[in-house]
Amino acid sequence: MEPKALEICSYDLNNGLQTSRLQYHLASCRKKNPNVTRKMANGKYNACHVVLIKRLKEHEANCVNR
Repeated sequence: MEPKALEICSYDLNNGLQTSRLQYHLASCRKKNPNVTRKMANGKYNACHVVLIKRLKEHEANCVNR
C-alpha cells in the first residue's frame, strides 16, 4: 500500500494533510486565519495554489499546472 501524498497548508505551516483533503481544508483555514489571508492569493491555474501576493506573478510564470 502506497503512503498518501501530503501537502502543507499555505495559511498555517503546521497543518499537514492529505492531498485529497486540501481544497476543503484551505476553505476552512482561510476563514480561521484572516490576518494571513489578506497577504495571500490563489493562483489562476490551480485554486489550491495559495501564495503570497508579492510572489503571485513569479508563481504563475513557473506553475506546473500552467
